[in-house]
Amino acid sequence: MKDKKVIRIASLISRSIEKSTTVRKHVAAVIQNGKIQIIRHNTPGIHAEYLAVLDYLKIKKDKKVAKTSCKTVIVIRYENGFYKNSKPCHECICKLKNNVKNIIYSTGDRYNPFCKEKIHSLENKWQSNLIRKVKDCVYHR
Repeated sequence: MKDKKVIRIASLISRSIEKSTTVRKHVAAVIQNGKIQIIRHNTPGIHAEYLAVLDYLKIKKDKKVAKTSCKTVIVIRYENGFYKNSKPCHECICKLKNNVKNIIYSTGDRYNPFCKEKIHSLENKWQSNLIRKVKDCVYHR
């Protein structure tokens, strides 16, 4: 997907990627009506896409807005001048399904840098390192 609007928004949010405190620098933005509503970075234990949606919903709830779901979330990973794969993990997909309609994520493919999918059709069996570590601790006691 080479949508000029997506590339422009990704470029804007990737400028703030250095604020991320983790090794794999991800940033996510909630987009509503073509405008960036909120930008969040991953932190140890919380992925950027989940944090962005949580904070967006909290802001909307505080403002007593009736419709609080997000239309689109963009997630990117940007390292050394290149977009990297940032497809949400299985846990994030499950957590976002009730509040997000579309997800756009960086693919790591320089000819097709972004992919847009309906969140309900998105699948990924990959689990984050944190989830794997927690499961290992629980199962190996």
